[in-house]
Amino acid sequence: MIQSALEIKPLPHHLEQINEPLLGYWANDVWNVQECPFLDKHYDWNRKLIFDKVQNLGLKNELKYYFYKGLQETRISITYAFMHYSPCLKVFTEFISRYYANLDSIIDIPKEKFLTEYRTFLVENGKSVEIIHRKKSSPWISPTVQPSLYIRLFLQVYEFYYHLYDEREETDKDCWDVRKLKINYNNTISRYSLDFSKVPQPYRQLFKKYIKTRLVFQQSISFSTAVCYLNRLSFFFTFLKDKHPEWKELNQLSRMDIEEYIEYLRHSTIKKGKYLINPDHNYVNRFLIDLKTFISYIQKFEWEEAPTKSVISLLSIEDIPKKKRAKADEIKYIPDEVWEQLVYHINQLSSDHIPIILLMEATGFRISDVLSLKIDCLVNQEDGWWIIGDQRKVSYKNHKVPISEEIANVVLAQQELTKKRSTSDTNPKKYLFPILKGKRMGNPISQDSIKLNLNKLANRCNIKDKDGEIYWFKNHAFRHRYGVNLINNGMNILHVQKLMAHASPEMTLVYAKFMIKHYVMNGKRLEIMVQ
Repeated sequence: MIQSALEIKPLPHHLEQINEPLLGYWANDVWNVQECPFLDKHYDWNRKLIFDKVQNLGLKNELKYYFYKGLQETRISITYAFMHYSPCLKVFTEFISRYYANLDSIIDIPKEKFLTEYRTFLVENGKSVEIIHRKKSSPWISPTVQPSLYIRLFLQVYEFYYHLYDEREETDKDCWDVRKLKINYNNTISRYSLDFSKVPQPYRQLFKKYIKTRLVFQQSISFSTAVCYLNRLSFFFTFLKDKHPEWKELNQLSRMDIEEYIEYLRHSTIKKGKYLINPDHNYVNRFLIDLKTFISYIQKFEWEEAPTKSVISLLSIEDIPKKKRAKADEIKYIPDEVWEQLVYHINQLSSDHIPIILLMEATGFRISDVLSLKIDCLVNQEDGWWIIGDQRKVSYKNHKVPISEEIANVVLAQQELTKKRSTSDTNPKKYLFPILKGKRMGNPISQDSIKLNLNKLANRCNIKDKDGEIYWFKNHAFRHRYGVNLINNGMNILHVQKLMAHASPEMTLVYAKFMIKHYVMNGKRLEIMVQ
């Protein structure tokens, strides 16, 4: 987040909120881990968090409250606070006492100036400013360069207080937290923010108005769609800012501008894995469709910032490359030989993840819908066991699919485990697969963690496809496996469409074509009923 020119200051009620809990142990300038009120087990090591170098009481209490609140909400673990943050806090307070001794609040620090000086200080004292992050258990993931923990501590404390003290309406800010917008969003994804600072001025307010109208007022787009719009249209606005730095709105946008943008877009580079490549047709298609949608919308409602020329004369359908549709032999599904290997090694996965994997394969639910299942999702009827859950993508409430007794027993065991472990505070929405501590407490397990741990297992256990290559899992491949299996078992296509809650028969037909091709290649006959 880029620091706003708006002056943010702590108000009396903020200071009261900070100072009120800082009593007893928390009032001390030295916190010994062995005496910490939040200590949940015995630690053989003895570490301390030391605040005594900070002379200004206001700033000192801000640092204390940050750690107190993090420990209380389990956003920061005991180990991380006292083992990892302890040396970083020591260096940070030394720097503060030397160069910013008169500060009343951490947000009084000129952020970019501070970072420049702090990086210099760290280098002079033999401390790192950046680290190369490699995941040893995930060698297929490219290493990334990240700020060191010394830098991250300052950034985290700064952002914590900037957001605490900034009491503007969420949509007036340049960085929105979807959790504060009072809209429905997919909380199985760990991303919560929309950072508009990447949209250059003077187009930022216009674009914020567009997203606010569609996401918050009309709720005609999802949060994930808003994220895509932000990423794609910020690219267009940056191009326009460079080409016409004097413009204040889009009134003068011409066909020539659009043609130059399309050329610029086609010759840009995008990161794919470890490589930079030119965008394909699907990539260009999405960027141009989003741009056309945006211009059409602001012209339809006669916004004063809209281009004078109609969207039809600016961007025609011929400009947009046709999106490449998924072919039958291109769908990423989990074949039997891979599923058998996964089942063989499944006990090496976390016990929290195993029932999720089994339910994805058994229900065909999207990963977000499996993770969002409630404790009471299991129903026993005369005709057997059923799973009931919402399908977010198609806004289908209480979708029901049959499951085997074996899978029902897995769900019953998970129900008992979740009820035993959770409380109304740690699992207020009664999820079947909740996170019970940390930053995501009260939310479902994140879908990224499922994919990551599946691929760790594939790499560790040599789970391979028919060509002898390591099989890299995608969560949606379980849904494709379910659809292919239904077709393979001779189910009517319309019934498959209903069971999978497909909004249209298009994807269902892809499964059918896949099985037809598979059987033809293997010299077999498959009859698929379409009526």
